[in-house]
Amino acid sequence: MVDKGKQAATSVEAPDPQTAFGAVMPVIADLLERGTRAFALGNWEAAIEQFGELSSITEETFGSESQRYADCLVMYGRALLQHAIEQSALLAQKTLAEAASGTLNKESEEKDEGEAQSSKANIQFEGEPDFRQVEEQDSGVEGVAEGKEDEEEEEDDFAAAWNVLDLARVIQEKATDKKSQL
Repeated sequence: MVDKGKQAATSVEAPDPQTAFGAVMPVIADLLERGTRAFALGNWEAAIEQFGELSSITEETFGSESQRYADCLVMYGRALLQHAIEQSALLAQKTLAEAASGTLNKESEEKDEGEAQSSKANIQFEGEPDFRQVEEQDSGVEGVAEGKEDEEEEEDDFAAAWNVLDLARVIQEKATDKKSQL
């Protein structure tokens, strides 16, 4: 009876690798399916989340040098890259819209000023500052600061995608080198 107790204790302490592997595979399949679906629908944030978790689990299960891990990194990197591209396009559209509305506003202000000056041509004030120009300059400085923050975030997104895809490339090259040595 003592032997059976030791065997039971041993099996509880050290789970069978096949059982652990079998339990992880449905989770991997589910994450792969959800990530692929999100990627196909253009839901980059959900795809990033799913593929990131998939990469983590795959690394723990198969190791950081496995081809399966590299494949997961490629999917994760592609989702990161698409998200960065989308954010870049949105930022560009926002900047263009602001520039277009700013140009239209300046043109209408210049017309209004021209009409006001022509109707009141007899009165001229010299030496008074034009506060509208100072406000426009201040808002331009704030806009530049916000633009730099957006650029840094955009660069971070692109850099993250680059790093993940580069890691996948390195793993795949190592696998290729090992195969060529055989």
